[in-house]
Amino acid sequence: MTASLASEGKCERMIDIEQPAMALNGHGAPGRVRMWNTWDVKEGAPSEHIVGWVAQVARTAPGGKLKNIVINCHGEPGVLLIGQGFGGGTGALFSKWRGLVDNIWITACEAAKIDERTSSVGGISVTWYRDGNIFCSEMAKQAGCFVIVSTELQAGPKGDRLPYGKIDSYEGLTLKYDPTGKICWQRRYPSTYYKPPRLGGLIPGGWAGNDKDGL
Repeated sequence: MTASLASEGKCERMIDIEQPAMALNGHGAPGRVRMWNTWDVKEGAPSEHIVGWVAQVARTAPGGKLKNIVINCHGEPGVLLIGQGFGGGTGALFSKWRGLVDNIWITACEAAKIDERTSSVGGISVTWYRDGNIFCSEMAKQAGCFVIVSTELQAGPKGDRLPYGKIDSYEGLTLKYDPTGKICWQRRYPSTYYKPPRLGGLIPGGWAGNDKDGL
């Protein structure tokens, strides 16, 4: 990670993305991401078209593939709100990226979260899930690459666009899925929306994460 000085005097961390990379900016996403190839995806664009066009761009990249793809959009547990949207049942589409990308970075809120909700239907309590873990795992397996994504809300970056080749630091619990779909790395970053539990005024040891180097 690199660091830049914000106007308030605090240090804002950003992540350098190795090129060639492609950025997909969803409609209304905060902070436009800019990479070697940048695509502002129109609202309602078919999901099949999105994955197909990215694959085509990847084949024209130096070396015939992309180092990284950044999906910058709004999200919900197990859902990416870009174009027509991606969610349950769309995982197989990412097989078109197999062999064409090393890493997928998702900046959307809560995309990897497992969301459990209970409601009453006809007087019967019904529990249902939106499983972001399964969605992100399937994406990694189908694309045959690593997927980096958070389970929590993300604060939007300051300004209408980010510096070239960078994305905003993640917030909250962030996971990395390997090409087999398993979680191979995780870290809890400081969060604007969620604060860690405190014991006697102290943050419990190990809360910040289990890695040394970060992303």
